[in-house]
Amino acid sequence: MRAAQKTDKAFVVDLLVQCFYNNRNIFYFIDRGEQKPHHMKALMSYAFDYCLAFGNVFLSEDKSACALVLYPERKMICVESLWQQLNLVLGSSGFKCIRKIAVLQKIVRQVQPADQKFHVWFMGVRPDLQGRGIGSNFLKQLIAASKQQERIFCLETSDSRHIPWLQKHGFGIYRQLDVGHLVYCLFHKDVLWEAPPFYNRWKRPPENPNPSYYFGGSA
Repeated sequence: MRAAQKTDKAFVVDLLVQCFYNNRNIFYFIDRGEQKPHHMKALMSYAFDYCLAFGNVFLSEDKSACALVLYPERKMICVESLWQQLNLVLGSSGFKCIRKIAVLQKIVRQVQPADQKFHVWFMGVRPDLQGRGIGSNFLKQLIAASKQQERIFCLETSDSRHIPWLQKHGFGIYRQLDVGHLVYCLFHKDVLWEAPPFYNRWKRPPENPNPSYYFGGSA
């Protein structure tokens, strides 16, 4: 596994678009119309730039798998991040996409542990190579990196089919979010953090469509 560079962007974006093309969590951010491929590319391009600036992008040595990782304490408002957001607005479904990303990120931040985190935003394996153990091997390398950095490995998935696989690698669910579909929040349990009960589930109050109402503050 190696850290990706800016020159790897086109490859990583294309790989992630292939991996997440039919992922329902993506449809929370973008529209499903004719512009879907264009919007997905804009979203993954934004995610790549954001993680490269405030985290890390990892590639397997054979470039069959990649992961976008955030170190949340590094995030800050700067000219570069504003430019990234503007590009996403112009390339996707407008300010609605930015708004949804901000709201979901705020919810996740408030349920995550306060310690330094190794937060995987996107991880994917080439669709034509899935089922060969590549993802498991890559995940083990990511876990090792998180331990070396002494960070809590956190991630979210909306696909319940991934849960048994993640549990096999030492992850546990600490919260479920209902944002119109379920989002499962997991962390690697080989850390010194006492998680809330795994059955805890947050659901947006139907009379208050803005999730910030539940947690307080503005999104």
